[in-house]
Amino acid sequence: MIKVAVVADIPSSREFLERRVGGILKNIATVRTVLETELHRAHCDMIIAHHLGGRIKDLQLRFKHIPIIAIEPSIMPIGVKMLLTSIRSEETIVVAAEHQRCANKLLGEIIEAGILNCRYVSSRFRDIDKVDADWYITSEEMSDGIPEFYRTHPKMIIVPRMISQESSTQIISLALELASRNRGGDARALR
Repeated sequence: MIKVAVVADIPSSREFLERRVGGILKNIATVRTVLETELHRAHCDMIIAHHLGGRIKDLQLRFKHIPIIAIEPSIMPIGVKMLLTSIRSEETIVVAAEHQRCANKLLGEIIEAGILNCRYVSSRFRDIDKVDADWYITSEEMSDGIPEFYRTHPKMIIVPRMISQESSTQIISLALELASRNRGGDARALR
């Protein structure tokens, strides 16, 4: 089996990646989380990270001989159901994440899911208290960043996400290719 390292900034994101990628690559690869600071000591055939983590280009420069996949998450159907049954037209919705770019991406997914006719504000967690809202939304892999007061807030919705079909296909295709190349060989050491 090949060895896959998943890398993310925060614990909930690392857990999300390890769980989702582990399921996708069951019986093909061994998947484990690795802190970026420890990545140079890891031995793996492939690195997987969040696309919006902002570190993909840096990883590609540092580990030129190791394939790196940047995944795109998408809201799971049960998450869409949670949103559709909770949110009403004309309500004010704050979509929050650790980084503004991540909040904007999640907001785009929410709008794509058909949650329309609302007043949307995308925000970083540290600015969430500056906007009075009917609902606050974040995703499960970003939930470690939620300010303490909002963790138990009755208007906080934490939507589950999955790895998109496109990213899943890319992961599986590359893993199968690497597995066929590496049969009987050890994973390459990261350089």
